[in-house]
Amino acid sequence: MNTAALKERGGAVMQKFFRLVFLSVSAAFLGLFFVAESYAYLDPGSGSHMLQILTGIVFGVIFALKIFWSRIKMALKNFLLKSKKK
Repeated sequence: MNTAALKERGGAVMQKFFRLVFLSVSAAFLGLFFVAESYAYLDPGSGSHMLQILTGIVFGVIFALKIFWSRIKMALKNFLLKSKKK
């Protein structure tokens, strides 16, 4: 495979990845607004567990950005160069 084909394939994969992330976050966000009343007991351990989940999400996003940073940078550079040419 030549370099152009690899870049095109990588761009398509990144586009699918970002679409999946966007749909997942949108579904989770919309789910917050359509929750019925809940009469549940939340003990102190529940707050600690929620904090652990939030910390895991933050570090997961940081790790994903670290892994995909070169691809993100290349995509932004290509996008900005195309915008300047027009």
